[in-house]
Amino acid sequence: MLSIPLALSGIVISFYTIHGQWNLAAFIGELLLTGIVVTNGIVLIDKIERNRREGMELRDAVIQGSLSRIRSILMTAGTAILTLIPLALSHSADTVISQVLG
Repeated sequence: MLSIPLALSGIVISFYTIHGQWNLAAFIGELLLTGIVVTNGIVLIDKIERNRREGMELRDAVIQGSLSRIRSILMTAGTAILTLIPLALSHSADTVISQVLG
């Protein structure tokens, strides 16, 4: 649950930095980011809980779970980032909505 406020604060900081405009596309992008963050958190917590059920101590379960799921989390985030970079960097007049979404 801690990752959601961190993601939202990152959105606010990035919009402030680039002087972005808040509109429907920006809120859709925010929902997409929140969905990715929540999914990554669920994947990580699920692995940690499975490790705990197998008898690992909490510290070992967190370390092992994080190490085993970091690749899938980074791939999910990386795919979303690499997909949205062209949208964010487009500067033609007809792609304003896409730019804000990215």
